Amino acid sequence: LCFLSNPFGNYSHPLQNEMNSFAYEYKFSYRLKHASYSVQSLPSCAFPETTLDPGELVLLGINKNKNTSTKSKLLLASIVSEEGIAKLREKPQKGKTGFYTCESLSDMIRKRRSVSSKLQIFNMKFMPQNPLQVACRNERSEILFYDLTQASDDTNLMEKNIWTLKGLGSCGYGLSWNASLPGMLVAAGHDNTICIWSVLHSIVNSDTIHPLSTFRIRRGAINDVCWHPFYDFVFGTVDNSGKLLIWDVRMNGDGEFALQSNTTNSEIMCLSFNPFDQNYLATGDIKGNVAIWDDRNLYRPVKLLQYHSSEVTQVAWSPFYEDLLASAGSDGHIILWKIGNWMKSHSETDDLPIEVEFIHKCSKAVTGISWSAVASLPEKLPEIDWTYYKEKTAGFYDVTEFEKQFKALHIVPMKEPEDLLKKLNEEEKQEMTRLDAFIKANETIIQECKKELNQIAKFPPMDHWLPEEYHDYFVYENKNCKYRDHVEQYRELGYRRMRLMTEDEGAFNSYIQTRLQSVHPA
Repeated sequence: LCFLSNPFGNYSHPLQNEMNSFAYEYKFSYRLKHASYSVQSLPSCAFPETTLDPGELVLLGINKNKNTSTKSKLLLASIVSEEGIAKLREKPQKGKTGFYTCESLSDMIRKRRSVSSKLQIFNMKFMPQNPLQVACRNERSEILFYDLTQASDDTNLMEKNIWTLKGLGSCGYGLSWNASLPGMLVAAGHDNTICIWSVLHSIVNSDTIHPLSTFRIRRGAINDVCWHPFYDFVFGTVDNSGKLLIWDVRMNGDGEFALQSNTTNSEIMCLSFNPFDQNYLATGDIKGNVAIWDDRNLYRPVKLLQYHSSEVTQVAWSPFYEDLLASAGSDGHIILWKIGNWMKSHSETDDLPIEVEFIHKCSKAVTGISWSAVASLPEKLPEIDWTYYKEKTAGFYDVTEFEKQFKALHIVPMKEPEDLLKKLNEEEKQEMTRLDAFIKANETIIQECKKELNQIAKFPPMDHWLPEEYHDYFVYENKNCKYRDHVEQYRELGYRRMRLMTEDEGAFNSYIQTRLQSVHPA
C-alpha cells in the first residue's frame, strides 16, 4: 500500500519528469500481509460523528493466502492523519526513494471497519451517496453488498447486513455505482452478461437481490463497466474483443447498445469517463496503451498515450483537474498524464512522451489506484535533506546538479495588497448600511406587499371566477393606472356577455367585435 503526495501540485516544470523520485511531499509505503487487488479512497464525511481528524480513509480488499486458513477481509482504515504526519516530520524515516517514507504504519493506521469473507475480493466500490455501503466482486458470480454503518470498530458485520446480488453467470471485475441515482449498480461478467440492480429498493424485503435489467453482447468477455457521470441512463463497457460499447438503458433488449467503437488490435481492460467533459473517456488495453476517446466519433481514439510496457490495469480521471489522468499497469508504473500537453511541441531529446506529468515506479504490478477525496498542500513545503540523497543515490542520479536546478525554481505566490481586506470589510459595512436604510424607508410598502400576497394566496383558481368577481379580487385604487380603463372595459364586456348570451347570439358577437375594436384597434 503506497500513499503519495506530490508537493508541486499541478504545476509542470522540466525537473518533475527528470527526477521525480524526489518530488514527494511525503510517501508512505506499508507492506500488507496479503495481496490487495483493489483500493478506494473515501471522503472524510463517511464518519461525521467523530470530532477527531480521520485522516485518509482507505477501503482495501485483503485476500487470503491459499496455503493458510486465514480469511479474506474487507478493511476500512484511516491513515495519514495530520497528527501522524506531524510525528513523522519530527522524526522522519528516510527510504531509498521518496521524501518521507515509513515502512511500518502500525502507529499511524487505525482500523475503522472490518468484514471477513471466505472468498477472494477482486473488486469493490462504495456508493457515492453513502460511502459506508460497499459492493464487492469475488471469485464467484454473485456480488455481495455490505452495509458498514451497522458494524463497529471492534466487531465483524452481522449476516443480516450482507445481501447477495444475483443474475450474472460467471465472475468478473466490472462494477460501478450510478452517481445520480442512489443504489443503482451495474456489473458485468465474463459470460458476456450485464446486470443492473436497484439495491436500496430491494434490501428491505429479501437477502437476495435480482436484477432490474439484463443486457448481453454476442461474444467476448466483458472486462470493465462504468456509469456515465452526466447521464444516469448511459454506461460503457469494454471487452476482450477490443470493442468499446456505449449502452443506453432506455433501449431495452439483448445486445442493443447505442454506440460502438471500431475493433482495436488488443484486448481492452478498463475504462473511465471524464467527470468534467461529457464527451471524453479513457481506456487501457493489454498492450500498455492508454486511449482517449470522443463518444461523438468512436471510429478511432482522439489520442493514444504510450509508455506502459505491459497491461494497463486501471485508468482514473482526476476529480480536481479535467485534463489529468492516472493510469496503473502490471509493469509497476503509476503515470499521471497531462492530456492538455499534446498540443505542445515535443523535443527529440525527450525520453518521455510530452503528456507524461509524473511517474511513480513500484516494485510489483499495480492492480488498483484511487484519487484522494480531498487534496491540499501546505503553505510551506518541508526542506529536502540533500546530503541524505547524495549518499543513498550515488551513481544513479546527479543530485548536485538537480539541487542547483531545484533551488533555482521560484514559484512566486500572488500577493494581495495589505489593505485589501480592510477595504473589502469597509465596503461590506457600507452595503449593509445602505440595505438597512432601504428596508426601513420601504417598510410600509413591504407590509402592503405581504398583505397582497396573503390575499392572493387565498384566491380560488382563476378558471372558477365569474366575470362580476374580477372586481372583488383586483381592486385598482390607483386612478392613474394606465391599465385601469382597459380593465373596466373588459369588466363591462363580461357583464354584457352574461345578459346577451340568453337573448341573441348574433347581437352578442357583433357587440364583442365592437368592444374589441375600441380596446385593441390592432
